[in-house]
Amino acid sequence: MMTDAERQHEVSAADSPMREHAADPVRQNYVGMAFLVFLALLGIAYVGMSLSYGWSAETNPLGPGAAPAALGILLIAGCLVLLVQEVRSHRRAIAAAAQGIPPSEAAAPGVRDLVKPVLILLIVVAGLMLTPVVGMMIAMPLVVLAIALFVEKLKPVPALIMAAVTAVMLWLVFQQLLSIRFPTNLIGL
Repeated sequence: MMTDAERQHEVSAADSPMREHAADPVRQNYVGMAFLVFLALLGIAYVGMSLSYGWSAETNPLGPGAAPAALGILLIAGCLVLLVQEVRSHRRAIAAAAQGIPPSEAAAPGVRDLVKPVLILLIVVAGLMLTPVVGMMIAMPLVVLAIALFVEKLKPVPALIMAAVTAVMLWLVFQQLLSIRFPTNLIGL
């Protein structure tokens, strides 16, 4: 038979890993934040380089530097929003830990957090390398298709619909509405 002291010792020993886990400091996701800062700096570089191309042209309302500038600004804004969300999330985790709520394993930052952004970056780079071979009108829908299938894990039919809508929207907006010609492939498509 167990005495009260033995039971209390057994309960406190079983509870100690939870206490140790709750006492761990909540770690900031520095890897993810560093990647966001890198992407923001890349956006700043895009905007800076677009200034040398000009944002308007005599024949078109948009010049060759307008698209890189817009993408750079969107990249900077998106990274700033994600950085603010990361800081707020970290503050909430610290507050929860102060109240004794143990952090979940899913909330712990790590290398897994970078898999999606790095995969997206690799797919976009592959799409840019594919552009001279197949043309922009084919390469960009392929990039959307690859991201939908391999990053977002969508089923093939919705992913193909997204790629088709991307191709139609690119053609409508840039070639029909704005009269901007995309880079073509080796046979002129």
